[in-house]
Amino acid sequence: ATLNIRALGAIGSGDESEVLQYAVSNYKNIDLSVLSINANGIDTAEDVSIKNGRLNLNLSNNYLLKVLTGFNVEFVDFYGSGNSTEELGEILVSCGDVGGSVSPTQENIRIANCRFYDSNGYHILMSYVDRVFVDNNEFYNARYAANLFVSASNVDITNNLIDGLTGIAGNGNAYGVSFTKDSLVTLANGAVSNHCKAIGNTIKNVPTWNALDTHGGTDIVFADNTIENCGFPIGIVGLELPLDSDRGVERVVVSGNTITSNNTSLGIGIAGEVAGNNIDVTVANNVLVNCGDPDNSISGAIYISETKTCSVTGNVVRNAGPHGIIWNSNCLGGSCVGNTIIDPFSNSTATNSGIVLRAGNNNVIVSGNTLIRENAGLATYVLQRGLYFVSATDRAIIGSNYNEAVLPIVGFQNATGLAGLVDVNDSTGGTANDTLQTIVGSGVDAGINNNFADCAKKLNEILAIL
Repeated sequence: ATLNIRALGAIGSGDESEVLQYAVSNYKNIDLSVLSINANGIDTAEDVSIKNGRLNLNLSNNYLLKVLTGFNVEFVDFYGSGNSTEELGEILVSCGDVGGSVSPTQENIRIANCRFYDSNGYHILMSYVDRVFVDNNEFYNARYAANLFVSASNVDITNNLIDGLTGIAGNGNAYGVSFTKDSLVTLANGAVSNHCKAIGNTIKNVPTWNALDTHGGTDIVFADNTIENCGFPIGIVGLELPLDSDRGVERVVVSGNTITSNNTSLGIGIAGEVAGNNIDVTVANNVLVNCGDPDNSISGAIYISETKTCSVTGNVVRNAGPHGIIWNSNCLGGSCVGNTIIDPFSNSTATNSGIVLRAGNNNVIVSGNTLIRENAGLATYVLQRGLYFVSATDRAIIGSNYNEAVLPIVGFQNATGLAGLVDVNDSTGGTANDTLQTIVGSGVDAGINNNFADCAKKLNEILAIL
């Protein structure tokens, strides 16, 4: 049976915390009967469902609901105390504990078709949860986070609208969706977030920081989201010092997202503390417009650092600043294939480029990319360098790329600086040891011919047996 909260004397006026607390402690199904209930500090029992009404937090820097296993809420509007000041204790829907405490796992929680407004802290903050579904909600005007999940498993954030996060003081951090870990709990005691997804959401107006984020997550998917006017749209980073400096992300997929930013920071950034500690990251088939700060020489639309087997494929990048794709440092076994980069620009970085291997110890295949200089008047420097190889410790295999840059390739003919580069299409020189060339008799052409001869001999022997 469903309780109509009016039966407990609720009238939608004054502080009705006691009425709501009694309801969620003694009844499983509660209909708010379209009332607007003012309350704070409400702790639900297990398997409670709430629907049809409005809940207002009437005590700032506090939580409105703290929920347990089996919680379900639909068609409820949640209001915070206004987002007029920073109060990170303010949470509209809370579950579990953070700050060094590992709380018992709560599971099977669903929040659907609700609207969240005006929190000085968080709309949703949950930790140590499993199987949480946040579907078809709207989130407006929070200070720090719309959806922040700590040491969570199997969380699906789908088809939501998130609009407006103002960011905290100092660093401006703010998150539309974040899958992270309690920084005060060691890996031995608190698991990383895993098997979590954010799919099909629209996230906009987070001007200071991330629309989507994971810190050290495993098996994370960010797919088919639309992101607009966010300072740093997608962050994929390792865990923070001091407890977990050697733990990066593992098996993260960023695909099919459409990102239109404001040229203030990276579009998609992958970073960590230790070489190769971000493992198996895929960045594929995203569209990025106006990403990267054109006045920052190490900024760009897609930034990769400290990775192992990272794949960047099939992305379309337009008006990045000043670089399209940056492989910064310690990217091992990477592939940069089939991307289209149009008009990376800067008024200050004369070495702006389509794709750059920048700070050393990168090992990347670069092939099948299309680099287009469409609007030369966009800025002082537009696609000055197509493929740009900077460090003496970088290694790359260059395949066939379409390249309209002023200087299509810079760095690969410096035999002492980039002896490990192999260009399978070059016909302009190089040395026998570091360039496969198409000029007959040059490079390692003789060795290749000898291999062909050996293959032909073996083939004839096989044919004779047949």
